[in-house]
Amino acid sequence: MKAVLGNKEYLIDESQKKHYVDRGYDIRDEDNAVIAYGRGKTIPYDEYVRVVNGLKEQFSMAGSMSDENNALKERVNALSGEIDNLNNMIKGLTDENDRLKQEIKSLTDENDNLKQQAARQGQLQEDNLQEKEDTKAKSSVKGKTKEDMAAG
Repeated sequence: MKAVLGNKEYLIDESQKKHYVDRGYDIRDEDNAVIAYGRGKTIPYDEYVRVVNGLKEQFSMAGSMSDENNALKERVNALSGEIDNLNNMIKGLTDENDRLKQEIKSLTDENDNLKQQAARQGQLQEDNLQEKEDTKAKSSVKGKTKEDMAAG
């Protein structure tokens, strides 16, 4: 490690570190990263004011961001409530849709049954009509003679 102050650099060991820090030297490792800063250093006042004003500005921005963050959290909560309401509406509509599908199926089955009954009744009426015509034809044939039928 080394002790650095201005343009002076000294190679030191761990036992000398405190002595050089007390005299204002910065202590750096082999990669030139600062391990310890020397005591008694000052910075120019204009630099100090610039840093302080920068920090004040950041704190001010953090405060306004906090207000904005709270407003956004409230908005998220409100939207979450709306989402819950919409999900409930969707569930209700889905249930109603399922109920209507069941009703359609039931009505379709009933319609099919009625069609089958109507077809059976139509067939029965056709059979009855055919039977009546056959009976009528037979009765008219019985009342006529062979000559009438040959003439007729």
